Amino acid sequence: MFSERFQDIYFQKNAVEESRYVFLEGNQLSEKFNTSQDFSICELGFGTGLNFLLTSELFLKTNHNGILYYYSIEKYPLSISEIRDALLQFPQIKNYANQLLDLLKLMYYPTIGFLTFYFDPRIRVTLLLGDVLEMLSEIHNSYFDCWYLDGFSPAKNPEMWRQEIYFEMARLSKPKATFATFSCARVVKEGLQKANFFVQKRKGFEKKKEMLVGYYLGISHYKKRLFKKIGIIGGGIAGISTALFLLKRGYEVHLFEKNPYMMMETSSVPSALVMPYFASSRNPITDLTLVSYNFIVSMLYQIKYFKDESFRKWILIQNIRNREKLKKISDIYKISKQSLRHYKNLYFVKALVIDQKKLFFLLEQLLFSYQNFFYYPNTEIIQILDEGEYVYLMDKKSNVYVSEVVVFCNSNQVTNFFDYIQIQNIRGQLLQIKEKYIKGLKRNIIAEISILKNKQNIYIGSSYENYKHQLERDPQSDEYILNKLKIHCPLLFQQIASSTNTGFEFLIPSSAFVGFRSQSKDYIPNIGNAIDENKYIEYLTTVFYNKKSNYFQVPLFCLERIFLNTSHGSRGYTTSFLGGELIASLIADNPIPIGKKLFHTLHPHRFLFRKWKKNKSYFRQKSQ
Repeated sequence: MFSERFQDIYFQKNAVEESRYVFLEGNQLSEKFNTSQDFSICELGFGTGLNFLLTSELFLKTNHNGILYYYSIEKYPLSISEIRDALLQFPQIKNYANQLLDLLKLMYYPTIGFLTFYFDPRIRVTLLLGDVLEMLSEIHNSYFDCWYLDGFSPAKNPEMWRQEIYFEMARLSKPKATFATFSCARVVKEGLQKANFFVQKRKGFEKKKEMLVGYYLGISHYKKRLFKKIGIIGGGIAGISTALFLLKRGYEVHLFEKNPYMMMETSSVPSALVMPYFASSRNPITDLTLVSYNFIVSMLYQIKYFKDESFRKWILIQNIRNREKLKKISDIYKISKQSLRHYKNLYFVKALVIDQKKLFFLLEQLLFSYQNFFYYPNTEIIQILDEGEYVYLMDKKSNVYVSEVVVFCNSNQVTNFFDYIQIQNIRGQLLQIKEKYIKGLKRNIIAEISILKNKQNIYIGSSYENYKHQLERDPQSDEYILNKLKIHCPLLFQQIASSTNTGFEFLIPSSAFVGFRSQSKDYIPNIGNAIDENKYIEYLTTVFYNKKSNYFQVPLFCLERIFLNTSHGSRGYTTSFLGGELIASLIADNPIPIGKKLFHTLHPHRFLFRKWKKNKSYFRQKSQ
C-alpha cells in the first residue's frame, strides 16, 4: 500500500511479521503482558491499524486480567474503506479487523482531536487525529509503558521526527518506558538520546540492516495510587457508569442511592437521544459530546445493546438553523460523509435513541455480576468527612460508612457539599403517544423539539422550564410542545389533531414524563477531583494577579480522595459514560480518555475561579 502524500509505502507483503518483529518483539511485549496487570502504549502513526490489531491479539492471549490502553496519533487518517482494503490482505487477523471496522462505522470517524472507544472489554483505544506535536502536548495526566515510532521515514516525513516530539515522549513516559522503531537514522538516535532515552541498535527485519530500541533513563512523574474501596453517591446513569468502570478495574464499589431503585429520577426518562451537540463554531460542548458519543457507542457494542436492533439510527435535522450549523461544523471537525448525510436539502446525522428499560436491564445485570459490588438503596448521604486515609460518609439515619475514595454522582444534592458549584434544575415534560395514532413516522426528527420513535411509542418533547417546580403533568407544557410540533412538523401535528376533538385536548391515549435536568449554569458537566478550597483561594489571593487570566492557568489543588461526575443535564445519556471512564482513569492513574483543554473545561475548579474573580476582596478577607 503506497502513500501519495509521502511517496512511501505503508507496508510490504510480510507486514504482519515485520510489525511483530519491530514493535512487539522490539518492546519485549510477550514477557511484559504476561507479567503486568494494566499496560499502556503510545504509537506515533496509526496508519491502517495493523500494529494495533497485532498488539491486541497478543495482549488478549498473554494477559488475562488487565486492561490495555492504546493511544495512537495520526495526522492523515485513512478512510474506513481504505483501512478495510488494506487489512483484507491479512486473513490471520480477519476477526480483529472486522471488529475494528464495525466500531469505526458506528462512530464519528474521522474527526479531529481525541476519539476514545473500547475495542474489547479489556482494550481501550484513543485515536488522536491531528498534528503529532499538538496531539502529544494535549495528552494530560497520562503515562506510557512503551512507544511505537512508526511514522514514514525521517527523510520523507521530517515533522514526525522533530526534537520536540522526543521531549514530549520523555514527559509522558513511565520509569524505564521502552521504545522501538524501524528507523536507524542518526537524527532519530541523537534526538532520543537528547531526551534522556538509552538507545541501542538491533538487527533490522529481514534485509534491513539495523533498527533502534531502548528505554527512558530520566525521572518520571508517574505515581501509582493504591486505593481499594470506593463509595459512589447517586444511582443514576452517572453513578452506574462510574461504578462499572471502577469495577472493571477491580475496585470494591459501594453505591449509595437515596431512592428505592437505581435510575429513578431524571435517569428514568423512557427514551433518550444520544448525539453530539452541533454549533456554528468549535466549542467545549461539541468537543465533549463528540468524544462522548463515540465512547458510549463502543460501550453499547460491548454489552450487546445492539444485538436485536440496527447499529445506528439516523436523525433528520428539520429546522433551518440546525442545518446551517451542520454545514459549518462538518468543515470545522472534518466530519466524514458517512456520519453526516446531505440528501435533497435534508440533513441526516448519526445518532442513537436509547431505550431506558433495555439499557438499565443490561447495566443492572452487569453491575450485580461483580462480587465486589455493594448496593445501598434508600440511603441518602448527608455528610462526609475526609480524614486523610479514609473518607467517612453519614446517612440520614446516622449510619456511618467508611471508604477510601468518594465519587459524587448526585447532581441534585451536590451543592449541599460544594457551594461554589453553580447548578440549575430545569423542568422538562415529555409526551408519549402510541405509534398507531401517528402513522408514517419513519425517522427520528430534531426540530425545535425532538420526535423519537422507540418500539411502540412516539416521544415528543421536551419542554424547558426553569420557572416550574411541579412533578405533575402540566397542560400548559403539553400546549407548548404541541405548538412547537405544529410549527416545525405540521404534517405530523395534523395526524395528532385529527385524532382529537378540539385544540390540544388529548382524547387519544397519552402520558407524560416529567423530570428535572440538573445542569451547570455553563451547560458543561462537573467531572474531576474536588478542590481544596483553602489552598486554591490562598494561591489566587497571594500569587495570581493577572486580570486577563482564566482558570486554565491555575494549578489544581485537588482533594485526592473526593471526585465528582455530575451536572450532565439533558445530555446525561451522552456524556455520563465518558465521565465515568474519566473518573475511573484518574483514580487508577490510567491514561485519561480526553485532552488537556477539555479536562480543564470539565473540572469543577472553574466555578471557584469565577467566584473569586467576581469578588476578589471577599476571598482576600476570608483567607486572612
